[in-house]
Amino acid sequence: MSLARKIVAAGIKGLGQEPNESDEASLGVLAPAGREWHAERSRDEVARKVMYRPETLPDGRVWATKGVWAAVLSEQEYACLREHKMGAPLSSQYVNFTKKKCANGAFCCKGCGLEVFAVSDYLSDVSLREGYPAFSRTMPANVDKRFQEDNSMMLFCTKCDSFLGRSRPAGFAPDGGIQMVTTAASHSLVLKKMSSIREETLLKDREREARIENGLRSPNGFGSLRSPKTPMSG
Repeated sequence: MSLARKIVAAGIKGLGQEPNESDEASLGVLAPAGREWHAERSRDEVARKVMYRPETLPDGRVWATKGVWAAVLSEQEYACLREHKMGAPLSSQYVNFTKKKCANGAFCCKGCGLEVFAVSDYLSDVSLREGYPAFSRTMPANVDKRFQEDNSMMLFCTKCDSFLGRSRPAGFAPDGGIQMVTTAASHSLVLKKMSSIREETLLKDREREARIENGLRSPNGFGSLRSPKTPMSG
């Protein structure tokens, strides 16, 4: 009899007594689990990976368990989208992207397909310098900006709450505001081609959302934030 079985049995019969086979059967915990128990546990594990829609989830949002995300995403995609990591520099297929490959289109969240960056806002020189796809601006209605203590912003998809990238201060803009550099995570985006009419509609919606976003972004559209005036400044 194994030491573990002796210890459990001794706790029932008293120390120093050697239990017999009938005592082991009466303990229950000593008997191997049957196939029914394993089948039920397996069904429970599968059920935990099924999508559920919380009652408080707004319309149009996407929600899934960690198990679902791990099943539908690659290891690199999961690390970027769900664990908020930027990924290895220069590992994105869009770092060396040229607009000749796709004149009309948008970069979408790889988790749900929501348009988050326009192709026309892609910055090739900044992308090569930073090692991540860089953009001059986002789609305000589709990107949630969360400020950090170091004055940077973490960007999240408003539809599935996947991590998209970061925006950080990078000096002053020509208009006197703060120049922001927006870089996307290495494996958070997917390129979607679209017609020129669809892209024009998308950009018009972007401009309208940008005007009503929060009043902080400058009208020149180059991703600069105007510094708030102090009470003593004219």
